[in-house]
Amino acid sequence: MVIGIDNGGTTRINEYTPWNNPQYGGGEGDQYMQFVAETLKPYVDANYRTKPGAEYNALIGSSLGALISNYGGVKYSGTFSKIGSFSPAYWIVANQFNNYILNSTSNLSNMRIYFVAGTNESATMASDIETVKDNLQTKGLTTANTKVKLDSYGQHNENYWKGEFAGAYQWLFQNTNMGTANSAKKNIRLNFEKNRFFVSGLSSASETRIFDLSGKLLEKTEAKNGWNPTTNHLKTGTYVIKIGDYSTKFIIR
Repeated sequence: MVIGIDNGGTTRINEYTPWNNPQYGGGEGDQYMQFVAETLKPYVDANYRTKPGAEYNALIGSSLGALISNYGGVKYSGTFSKIGSFSPAYWIVANQFNNYILNSTSNLSNMRIYFVAGTNESATMASDIETVKDNLQTKGLTTANTKVKLDSYGQHNENYWKGEFAGAYQWLFQNTNMGTANSAKKNIRLNFEKNRFFVSGLSSASETRIFDLSGKLLEKTEAKNGWNPTTNHLKTGTYVIKIGDYSTKFIIR
């Protein structure tokens, strides 16, 4: 699942910059990232079939969006472990951001970060990336979890960044098992009707969620062996039920 957050237009610098730059402004980036980590992500995890662990979640941004994504990866290292930093505009608050990293108590040993930029985007782009990378590594970021890609053809625009997304995504998640738990060995049997379902084979009562095929959560309940009522009257269609770590599709006819 990819969630794209549009920038605030004229307030973009304020939203994406955690500290104030005397010439350009900024300073509301911490509130923005707090919203992403503490309001938006919990809502998504509660309503869709997501994996909430940090190893399954990334922050990816470009320019100032890369700055705030990297900031979020440090502050919320227990929530997001993968960072995509495309042409990062570290320069706007370089001293503050690097000091923040060095003074952080976060353990970044599980962070995985992909830097990508054009060598000719600015005179300091490559050196700014190198400084941030080195400081992150003092907090536990490993060489194996660090990728720096500098391109002679890279430009500071969306056309360049969209061409780099697939490579960044594949590298960030290449060592992550994105599959669901193997449920084939579970001896669970299910039968469904429009307003109830029958289950057998549970060792104990288990949290149960029912989703439509878009991933929207329709029902959250606790299932036990035998007949279980549903609050919502399910219409004809195909659904997904998740009981503990067991999940399967079912059809209401």
